[in-house]
Amino acid sequence: MTPNEYQILAMRTKGNTFTNRELMVNAALGIAGETAEYLESLADNNIDGCKKELGDIEWYIALMCDVFKINFSALTRHRSNIKGKVFYKQLVLPSVAGRICDQAKKVYFQGHSMSRSDMYSALIYLQDLILDICDESGFDIEEIWELNID
Repeated sequence: MTPNEYQILAMRTKGNTFTNRELMVNAALGIAGETAEYLESLADNNIDGCKKELGDIEWYIALMCDVFKINFSALTRHRSNIKGKVFYKQLVLPSVAGRICDQAKKVYFQGHSMSRSDMYSALIYLQDLILDICDESGFDIEEIWELNID
């Protein structure tokens, strides 16, 4: 499954009754919540749970890309080779999720404009972390996408 195929399949379940601002808040809160669930699965050494939660994070990243008209495929092509062991990357996930929530809060509640470039930067960093975690954990991102769609 290609990244674009994943995004198209994932967005079938986003719902069509929400505004882009509401979808942005949903995506931000979803990224944060699923990150917490990923860390809980990790703490329980639940590999299947980790894969499921990474897939859920991917769904919300795809939703945020849909809202901001960001090519999901571009996120998977960009690799920054973040330094550090997988443990460090897992600890950084909540920080990036919080940064995304902060951007959504500023738009939704404080009247700031939606900055596509700021969101793109945050999503690139988050996706890089997830791809590195997958690589270092022996997970295949395409398998995670397929599990999420199933």
